[in-house]
Amino acid sequence: MLAFTAVAQTSPSSDKPTPPVADKVAAPSKPEQSLSPALFKAFGNYGGWWSSISGAEKDAFIDGYTTAMSRATSLTIGLCQSKTKEAQPGAACFDEKFYGGMDLCFVGNEFAFNVDKPLKPKLDEFYKEPLNFRIPIDFAMMYVRDEMAGKKTAGQLLDELNDWRKALNGEHRKN
Repeated sequence: MLAFTAVAQTSPSSDKPTPPVADKVAAPSKPEQSLSPALFKAFGNYGGWWSSISGAEKDAFIDGYTTAMSRATSLTIGLCQSKTKEAQPGAACFDEKFYGGMDLCFVGNEFAFNVDKPLKPKLDEFYKEPLNFRIPIDFAMMYVRDEMAGKKTAGQLLDELNDWRKALNGEHRKN
C-alpha cells in the first residue's frame, strides 16, 4: 500500500495529457552570465564587474559617481574658502587655519570630474586591459578623468597606473 501511495504522489496528473518532448524544449534565450556582477566586484575583479553590467547600468553608475563627487567638491571648496577667510596674518593658529584651508582646496579639486567627453568609452577601454581588472572603479575613474582633462602627463599617468598594477596584482610582494 505504501509503495502505491508513493508512486501515486510522483506520477503525473491524469487530468492533463503529457506534452510531447518537442513541446517541452524552451525557445532559446539570451545566454546567462556565469557570475553576477556583484561577485566580480566582491572578489576584486573590477574589470569583470564593469564588463558584466549593462550600458544603462554603467551610465547610472557614472552619473551617480560624478554627482556625488561634484557635491563633495562643492562642500570641500566651501570649507576651504571658509578656513582661508578665518586665517588672518598674525592671528593665533594662522598657519593651522591657512594650511588646513589650502589642504581642503587641494582635496576639493581632486574630487572634481569636469570633463567634456563621456567617461564610459574610456572606462570600457581601460578595463579591456587584463592588468587593469583589479584596479577599483574609483581609481579607474580618476585615471580616465586625468587623461581626458590633461591633468597629468602621459608619463605621470603611466607611472601611476603601473604603481596601482603592482600593488593590486601582488607584484610588490615579489621583491
